[in-house]
Amino acid sequence: MPALRRATLGCLASAAFVAAAGAQSIDFVSTYTGQINGQSLDAAGAGTLDLAQQGNSSGQIDFSTLPTGFDPEVVSLLSNLCSATFRTEGSTENLWTLGAQDYTVQRVFQWVGVPGSFLTFDSTVTSDGELVSASSVLNGNYNGPTGVAGVQSYSVIWIPGSLPGEIFESGTMILDMDNGDELVVAFATVYRGLERSLPGIQVGNGLFNTDFDGSRLTFGWDGNFAVPTPGTAAVLALAGLAATRRRRA
Repeated sequence: MPALRRATLGCLASAAFVAAAGAQSIDFVSTYTGQINGQSLDAAGAGTLDLAQQGNSSGQIDFSTLPTGFDPEVVSLLSNLCSATFRTEGSTENLWTLGAQDYTVQRVFQWVGVPGSFLTFDSTVTSDGELVSASSVLNGNYNGPTGVAGVQSYSVIWIPGSLPGEIFESGTMILDMDNGDELVVAFATVYRGLERSLPGIQVGNGLFNTDFDGSRLTFGWDGNFAVPTPGTAAVLALAGLAATRRRRA
């Protein structure tokens, strides 16, 4: 069995609120459909969210249909779930502590130096307190390289949105490719429907173990949020808002 690849993550996304007080974990199921390069994508996943923030979140995604020339590791398919289990410190929050029961995620991906490649990721997440269910649709084009060796870095910025329960996110992921090159992924996200609003700007980073064998993607992850210094926060806010405006355009 191929060894798990260790990588840095700052995936910013989502998971659902657990009604039962003191819950340590919750299972999730996910589905993925859409059209990439005019070809169908169809996949289903399952796993466990570690709400105790101990780095024990894990899961897998099985692809029944995968577009030719598309490597699922060039995007973050956990955009709607992973940050629910990121470690919080000080005044920071994750999606679970913000009370995410029924929320939506809208994200776009672009790759630096890969013209004509643009993917949208639209997801709805619900929870009944015992199971988190996520349904996602990916659409667009990708004509960049395939063969991801690992994630060199993945970081995000969270900014309170203009509406209650809304978060603006911008991020960058640098991938190490099998041929020794690097691939830079830029993304912008909007989360809506959270029960509480984010109190202030925060940044996120994490670790991700992942392996893709051509039909199954397995993963385990950990992460944390932190509050930037006041001067840094102002710069990050401007960068994040600019990315969000590009997302809306």
